[in-house]
Amino acid sequence: MIGVEVDQCLLIMKTLERRYRHSKRAPRSEPVLKQVRISRCSAYDCEYAALAYDLNIPLITEDRGLLEAFPDIACDMRALAIS
Repeated sequence: MIGVEVDQCLLIMKTLERRYRHSKRAPRSEPVLKQVRISRCSAYDCEYAALAYDLNIPLITEDRGLLEAFPDIACDMRALAIS
């Protein structure tokens, strides 16, 4: 593990799941394709980035490509544990 205990991860995930359980949203196509163009990430990955921007929430990922392409919104588990 990267400095975050399993119990901490479960608590974080349960909190997020409760908070967003009723908001099932798909990302809009235009922002996704714009992210693809500027980042060179796959459309699949850019859907997550576009949705995080749209919801104004951090994109928590261990994907190096996403972390490098979207440093203003993407963070890894280590950064989450510190904050």
